[in-house]
Amino acid sequence: KDEPGEDRPVQKQEEQARIKLIHLFLWGALVFSVLTGSLALLLDRPALTWMCFIGVAIQSAELYLIRQGHYRAVKHAFAGLFPAYLVLSTWVTGSFWLVAMLALPFVTLTMFLFRSAYTRWNYVLAYMAALALGLLLFAFGEAPYPLQEDPAIYALAVFVAMGMQVLFLNLYIDEMRLARRELLRSERKY
Repeated sequence: KDEPGEDRPVQKQEEQARIKLIHLFLWGALVFSVLTGSLALLLDRPALTWMCFIGVAIQSAELYLIRQGHYRAVKHAFAGLFPAYLVLSTWVTGSFWLVAMLALPFVTLTMFLFRSAYTRWNYVLAYMAALALGLLLFAFGEAPYPLQEDPAIYALAVFVAMGMQVLFLNLYIDEMRLARRELLRSERKY
C-alpha cells in the first residue's frame, strides 16, 4: 500500500536500496558464519559450529530468494527467522548473552527494511518476546550442547555486533543520500 506523499518511482528506489542493503548484509553474514563455523569445527566447539552452520543455511536460503526476485518474502524471512534462531540457539548452547549481542544488528537492519511502522513494531515485539523466552531458557533450561564461557568469544561477538551495526548505519545513510540526490536531480530536470 502506498504511503501518503510518496510517488511510485521514489518508493521503488527506496525498496531497491533496502534490498541492496539486505543483500550486502547476507553476503557478509554468510562469509562470517562460514569462517566462524569452520574455526569452531577445528577447535571442537560443537555448539558454536551448530549455531554458525544453521545461520549459513538460513542466509543461503534468503540469498536464493533474492536471486529469484522474491524480495518481499526475503524481508519477512530475514526479520521473522532470527527470533526463532535466537531462541533455538539459546536453548541448544545455553549462551543467551552471546546470541543477544548478535541480535542488535539484526534488529537495526529490520528497522530499515520496512516502510510500515506497524510492520516494524510487530517485528520489534517478536524480537523482544524471543529475547524474553531466550532469557528464561538460559535461566531455567538445560542446554544439550553448552557453550564454554570464553571471554575471547564474547569479545569477538561484541566486536562483530558493533562493527555490523556501524556498517549498516553507514550503508543505509549512503543509500538514502543517493536516493535523495537522485530525487533532487529528477525534480530539477522536470
